[in-house]
Amino acid sequence: MTRNQLVFKTTVTVLVVAVFCFLPVVLFWKFSCRDSPLSKKPAGKMGPCGPLAFTRLRLPVTGLASFPGSGNTLLRSLIQESTGILTGSEYLDQELATSGFHGEGATVHHNGSHVILIKTHGSDAGTRERYDRLILLVRHPKGAILSDFNRVYGGGHLGRATGDQFKYWPEFFQLHLTAWGSFHRDWLTFNKSTLVVFYDDLISDPVVHLRKALNFLRVNVSESRLACAIDQSLRYRRSRSRRQTQLYSPADQQKLDGVYKNITQEISQRFCFSGSL
Repeated sequence: MTRNQLVFKTTVTVLVVAVFCFLPVVLFWKFSCRDSPLSKKPAGKMGPCGPLAFTRLRLPVTGLASFPGSGNTLLRSLIQESTGILTGSEYLDQELATSGFHGEGATVHHNGSHVILIKTHGSDAGTRERYDRLILLVRHPKGAILSDFNRVYGGGHLGRATGDQFKYWPEFFQLHLTAWGSFHRDWLTFNKSTLVVFYDDLISDPVVHLRKALNFLRVNVSESRLACAIDQSLRYRRSRSRRQTQLYSPADQQKLDGVYKNITQEISQRFCFSGSL
């Protein structure tokens, strides 16, 4: 064998070994590691107000608890866009995951990555035990139940029920009115650090009440990003038809107001109506 042949054979051998040794590693990284949402430090994820990313800060596990239809997505958006830190969720809602909530489905710390808070509509003991602190978002059941009815029967978070779908309303209303009271009573047994945010207050004065939430989370944000978050988040709200505003009979309204009054009184007694503990 000549010298040139020996060099050629050696070169080919080295290349073959390199391919078989390193190609699997490259493929594993490409198709496994990169596809894991929590393995990404998403410098490429941009929200309307700036970059969005998981954080390496070790944060308390914070729940954002609300009855369905109470504005959880709105408050998540306000906090996520103002801080630039992704919010998580106990659920994997594809509609939200493709609408800027890149932490959708994230509930645990993973590879040093953390979300600033986690959405939940649960209220059982197991759910409550998972959290170190809580933001409880409270909306009058009149608005919350109707909003969730629209989500369920209107095809999504900005959908609106129409036509024959209203035949499901009476049963939906009765079941959800009972569940609304139970949900809030469950969370009022939570004995760790808590902030109560009322939906109507958030809508009427978003700057003040978003600041309260950010102070509770101990996060500083720029004024420009805060203003952007409010502008972007409040522009997308579901409209209602005239028919929907007439769904509640006077007797229904009396039930709604009674349940809401009982819960707000319990909140007032526990927090002296300061809103936080």
